[in-house]
Amino acid sequence: MSPTAANIKNIDTELQNLHVQYKTKSKATLVAVTKGVDVAKIEEAILAGINNFGENYLQEALTKWIFLKEKYPHIKLHFIGGLQSNKLKKILKIFDVIQSIDSIALIDKIAQFNCYNTKFFIEVKASNTSNNRKGADILFAKELIKYAKSKNLNLTGIMAIAPIVSLENTKEENTKNVEEFFKELCCLKEEFNLENLSIGMSGDYKEAIKCGSTMVRIGSKIFGKRVNLR
Repeated sequence: MSPTAANIKNIDTELQNLHVQYKTKSKATLVAVTKGVDVAKIEEAILAGINNFGENYLQEALTKWIFLKEKYPHIKLHFIGGLQSNKLKKILKIFDVIQSIDSIALIDKIAQFNCYNTKFFIEVKASNTSNNRKGADILFAKELIKYAKSKNLNLTGIMAIAPIVSLENTKEENTKNVEEFFKELCCLKEEFNLENLSIGMSGDYKEAIKCGSTMVRIGSKIFGKRVNLR
């Protein structure tokens, strides 16, 4: 068994245990983040049973996934990076899920294309994060959800990154802040009856599942140190 496959097996077991521990409706979906990961390691992950993968950059995705999706047509590819409207048409052609909608302008642009099979998530950012982090604040996210639905987008979820931890706080205080944000997102998901809550990464997916995550995005814990393929 390759190191990649062994890591996936361990994480899958852990996700099952967390599902039982927190009595969630189902085990969280694992999205393997392949930014900076080469094709050989990605194939190892596919053969180990991963069906969902996340990429941050269009150009990098094109170098890997046109071939891989032809070879493995069952794979679902998630775009989890910052969206640029001038690249949107190409993104919609290769990605099955777009997790990073954060503006009215992007919704209007997407609505121009026939993308009924694509699933969309609204990206939310925590209030204590810097302005250069992508995502809508939680109040604006509510308006985006309503607007996306009015445009008949196949909106199925919410995505977020945990708030930035403060060096001035204790570990317990930072954990509490993260969990409060995650719980707020879970309430938002329930308010709008959305299927997916994509929160939790390699360092905080246990807290995310405890707070209601249905989908975790894990990269380094599966693939180890990455290289820059951009």
